[in-house]
Amino acid sequence: MASLMSRTNNLPNGLLLGWSEETASATPIWDTSREGHLITIAPTGAGKGVSCAIPALLTWQGPAIVIDPKGENYAVTARRRRAMGHLVHRLDPFRIVGDRRGDTLNPLDLIDPNADDFQDNAAVVAKLCMQDNSTLADPFWDERATAMIVAVICELFRVMKRQPTLKDVQEAIRGAPINDLPENPLLPRGSEAPKPKCISVRNVITTAEFSSERTRASIMATAQAHMGFLRSPAVHTCLTDSTITLDDITAGAMQTIYIILPPEKLITHAKLLRLWVGVMLAAISRRRRAPPQPTLFLLDEAAQLGPLSELKVALTLMRSYGVRVWTFWQDLSQIKATYPNEWESIVNNCSVQQYFGAKSPPSKASLRSYLGDALPKDDLTDMQQLIFDGGATKVLKRASYLLDPIFAGVAAPNPFHAPLRQTGQR
Repeated sequence: MASLMSRTNNLPNGLLLGWSEETASATPIWDTSREGHLITIAPTGAGKGVSCAIPALLTWQGPAIVIDPKGENYAVTARRRRAMGHLVHRLDPFRIVGDRRGDTLNPLDLIDPNADDFQDNAAVVAKLCMQDNSTLADPFWDERATAMIVAVICELFRVMKRQPTLKDVQEAIRGAPINDLPENPLLPRGSEAPKPKCISVRNVITTAEFSSERTRASIMATAQAHMGFLRSPAVHTCLTDSTITLDDITAGAMQTIYIILPPEKLITHAKLLRLWVGVMLAAISRRRRAPPQPTLFLLDEAAQLGPLSELKVALTLMRSYGVRVWTFWQDLSQIKATYPNEWESIVNNCSVQQYFGAKSPPSKASLRSYLGDALPKDDLTDMQQLIFDGGATKVLKRASYLLDPIFAGVAAPNPFHAPLRQTGQR
């Protein structure tokens, strides 16, 4: 541990953007700002992890939240993050990284039933459970389903003695009775101990607010469909009995949280990802002053989140909240499709913009149309990138935690790379 710290203590607390080769010897270019977001546009397989995410996690000393689809970032950087003194959490419902159960985070922890904004925060969670309805001709059913979920959440907080979960919400909408308290496993079978109290919230969703019985049935069906992602026991488990505290995220505690969902589940479980990301951003938005160290929020495969209002707010309005959001996109069309009316504002609010070379003729044409003369006439090579940093435009050589000497011996072995590639030599 001591040798690891001695090799990395002399690195600045910043983000390595790349290498300048304008001088005789290569010079690292660091972004040490405390404010301003970052965006990287690079095609799939271009090396965003090798050049961006992993170098950031090996050097950034502040708290970090990381979307890590393959568990690659965790495998390579968790040891280093612990050496920095961080508490490392792993939201890994499908146990991609080892057999040990990962951490848990209940989104309903965002809600304080005694606060004035009780119902407002219930609405935040309910909305995160829904698909975006901006493209629907008639949003009535989604709006009513959201209202129903809010009503059920509020009622569960009122009548339950334990912390409700989204599985409780799903069961209540389905009409099943909810166990108020789990059975005590220490009691012998057949004992006369009282059984858990069962409650029902059916009276909440049979009120006039939800119209006639026929309309109400359709609203309930819509709500159940949107909450179908809770069908997996693995998902239910990771949303219960939190081991991650939202108050710590708000306070900017020295911790690193890896959210690990395998690529084949990024689409089917996009709502789970949206829930965690949305709730964590909501926790950060509660800050009333910036913490000592900004929180780095690394959002790989940002398009898989879909249009997320909390992310849009973070990128456009939360610059001074002590959060630096770094989003990764495959091309400009992904941003335009996800945020058709706000994509230019989102890009322009990123103080650092990073572009890798495009691979297909259409994406090359789109990139050149957007960047104009800033893009070299011969395009970018596989080891080059174009950086907008504080109004300046420059072509840099990409960083590589595998090859750059400053990372020698710092990273743990990468299970997705052949050992011979991890030489630590540039």
